[in-house]
Amino acid sequence: MNDNVYSSFMDFRLSDDQLAFRRHCHAFARDVMRPAAPRYDREQAVPLDVIHEARAWGLHGIPYLERVGADETGIMNAIYAEELHWGCAGIALAISGSSLAAAGIAATGTPEQVGRWVQACFGTGDEIRFGAYAVTEAGAGSDVRSLRTTARRDGDEWVLDGAKVFIDPRSFRFLDGTTLDYDTSLVSKGFIFNNPHAKSSCGCGTSFSV
Repeated sequence: MNDNVYSSFMDFRLSDDQLAFRRHCHAFARDVMRPAAPRYDREQAVPLDVIHEARAWGLHGIPYLERVGADETGIMNAIYAEELHWGCAGIALAISGSSLAAAGIAATGTPEQVGRWVQACFGTGDEIRFGAYAVTEAGAGSDVRSLRTTARRDGDEWVLDGAKVFIDPRSFRFLDGTTLDYDTSLVSKGFIFNNPHAKSSCGCGTSFSV
């Protein structure tokens, strides 16, 4: 077979930089994530020490976002996900989960909101913070057009009216160590909160109303 026939087609080989990044991610998954995974499976705890290590390895937070954001092919992010999920899918989601909330802010927020809140989804320096994308309702989830929670302006404040399910407001303590009132920074048709005061029911039907 003449290999030249395929010369004009897409080259699926990874670049040297991508190969180096894959080795880096694989080493982190092998040496840090896998040894820690059994403990967190047993304890069902937030793997903060592993997330701190991911930050130190350049695999969490703004440095990671800047690195993969500079990759026009988008392959770096796929390599990252593949290798970290090989290490432990649950811990990988804990490390990268804030990216979902950050992506929504980055896509629809004002420059001021992006500058403030994308970074806040991850924390800076030694501080680890979490951003959550609180979408799910009784009749809606990924189908965001079916959301029924509403917002109306009341003077200088916003009043939210609705209910969320499978979202435990106690988890919002990771966004800030203290109990704060709503932060009413409007992002498109969404809101950013620090520790919303909410009514919660625990267990399978975890929910809260606003």
